[in-house]
Amino acid sequence: MKTLTLSLVLAASFLAPLSAQRYGGINRNAPTVESSITFAKAGKLSISYAALNFGEGSTIKALKENAQARERHNSAAKSTPVGTLTLPAAMSMGGKNVDAGEYGVHFLVNDDGDFVLTLSHEVDGEAQLIQWDLDLQEGETTRQRLVMMPIAGNGDGEATIHLHFGNLACDIPLAPAKKG
Repeated sequence: MKTLTLSLVLAASFLAPLSAQRYGGINRNAPTVESSITFAKAGKLSISYAALNFGEGSTIKALKENAQARERHNSAAKSTPVGTLTLPAAMSMGGKNVDAGEYGVHFLVNDDGDFVLTLSHEVDGEAQLIQWDLDLQEGETTRQRLVMMPIAGNGDGEATIHLHFGNLACDIPLAPAKKG
């Protein structure tokens, strides 16, 4: 009985931070952050997300180094978005055109251990995924929790979404989608 209990405790402690983006033990009470930008002509871009805790980098390290951890994480991440992104109009986001609408925001991890931003959206009853490999760079600032912050851009209808995971960060540019 002691062996079974110890095995269950060890298994739970290993899986807890990786089991799901929103509902892992470390993130059970993660605060929800909401932020937006209202464009003069296009309307309101909004982001709502769970400010996930990265466990002082242990989760990121496990996802980079362990294929089974990545598989479990990706399985949970695909079905449990960390938040939503609402675009008021079609926009070019990180070089890809994205239609207006509400999208689930997911962070998957590829085979190289790099994060992939994934937006999910239903079109005619079918799930569609739009994905970007994130060019996360190490920085001097460490954020214990996920940050997804919209920042007003230089031109009309332009913005940047700033992402920060632990000591890794990147910016994703947004602009009105090119027609044609």
